[in-house]
Amino acid sequence: MSDAAVAARAEVAHPYRWTMFGGMVGVYFSFGTMVLSIPPMVDEVIADLGMSRGVMGLILAAWTTLYIVTAPLAGRFVDRLGLQRSIALGGLSLALSALARAAAQGTVTLWFAVAIMGVGGPLVSAAAPKLCAEWFADEAERRRAVSLYNLGPGTGSIVTLYATNSVLLPVLGSWRAVLVAHGVLALVLTGLWWVLAQRAPELPATDNPLVTASTLNTWRLLLGSPGVRYALALGALGFFVGHGMNNWLPKGMSSLAGISITASSNWVATAGLIGMASLFVVPNLATRFGRPTMLTVLFSWSSMCILLVAFGSAPLVISGVLLLGLRATMVPLMIMSLMDADGVTSDNMGAANGLWFSAAQVGAVIGPPVMGWMSEQGGGFQSAFVLPAVVCAVAAVLIQVYGRVSARTSSGTA
Repeated sequence: MSDAAVAARAEVAHPYRWTMFGGMVGVYFSFGTMVLSIPPMVDEVIADLGMSRGVMGLILAAWTTLYIVTAPLAGRFVDRLGLQRSIALGGLSLALSALARAAAQGTVTLWFAVAIMGVGGPLVSAAAPKLCAEWFADEAERRRAVSLYNLGPGTGSIVTLYATNSVLLPVLGSWRAVLVAHGVLALVLTGLWWVLAQRAPELPATDNPLVTASTLNTWRLLLGSPGVRYALALGALGFFVGHGMNNWLPKGMSSLAGISITASSNWVATAGLIGMASLFVVPNLATRFGRPTMLTVLFSWSSMCILLVAFGSAPLVISGVLLLGLRATMVPLMIMSLMDADGVTSDNMGAANGLWFSAAQVGAVIGPPVMGWMSEQGGGFQSAFVLPAVVCAVAAVLIQVYGRVSARTSSGTA
């Protein structure tokens, strides 16, 4: 994009950038509530519908399975259709998914209900970093926004973990009623986004030819970047760990520490609060010490914490869960790595993030069912949690190897 276009965007967007940001974060909050709408109630749902943990793992991964196909298309869709309609359609899909889950009568219908989130949800995922790229011209402020928008889904998940067994289930009386409440919330927050976005000043058109480039050419350009391919691989490993642990940590902690599912959900939610607080600190440390260093530390740290949860005594299990909260900062750092890759601009940011989420969801699809199946074998949740610990170690090695190869390539072409 030309300097004149950047300056024009900054001048027009400046008064309204945080308003747009807040509306988007509201819809992303609902996204977070939907991600963990079932895990705190997993025993009730399993008992009511009659299924195994392995089958439930496949159901929990239904929306991430769809993401693999829909995310690249959604990213390009966001680039062409615009933020307002894209985020609104994504929010409506969240509401529809929640209501369909509440009406599910068996394994198949629940799978399809969860899968609906994988159709429209990618619109929100791809639109969030694109909004930051378009509305925040200052690089430092843009990076801060990329870190902070993760407060939306993170806070939504935390509230869900705290409130489901302590408030929502006792008050509403059934897991189906709780899911209806999630659907109503999604509709309200989507409506709020629509009203705020309607009042937004229009951003000036850019002169970047990628806006009109064909979808296949855009994908080809992005996938030709080594930095993009590295970010895709890292995302797949990170989401394997994130989605596998998110879906089974409440139940796994309950089993390993010998506490109730309500207590374990509250501890996991507290870990989430620690993670949200770290979003204000860790990205700044990445600026000081380097993003690869911080990502290596975070993946290594997560590996050790997961092993502590798997093999520690009850107090150590709780400590491991709380310390594991710092992994919340890995996603924004990985997305920043994507944003900085050669060939990625604000105008193809939606497509880039669509590809990234598609690759990342490969890991997200594999994680929950594999860990659910492993938890039913002889080793229980101990053996199930060893796998994400190993994946974290592999990711840390990948970061260091890529960094050294990139440095060698740069010095060779200098």
